[in-house]
Amino acid sequence: MEINEALDIISSKISQINGLPAGQIAMEDSLIKTLKLDSIELIEFLISLEEQGLFLQEEQINADLTVGDLVKLCC
Repeated sequence: MEINEALDIISSKISQINGLPAGQIAMEDSLIKTLKLDSIELIEFLISLEEQGLFLQEEQINADLTVGDLVKLCC
């Protein structure tokens, strides 16, 4: 998967969950600190990633996890 494709997929999923326009989501945005995903939104987002075949280890999920980190895992 290419970087832009991964960013589009991840941004779209975040947008569906918290309503933020996908075009405003950047690689450096933290899921928790910047995009303000709450615990329920984060779980919903992670489940949607798992449905796409992207599984994160528990230790990878923290307040510093960025969109860019997820894009790197996809590529």
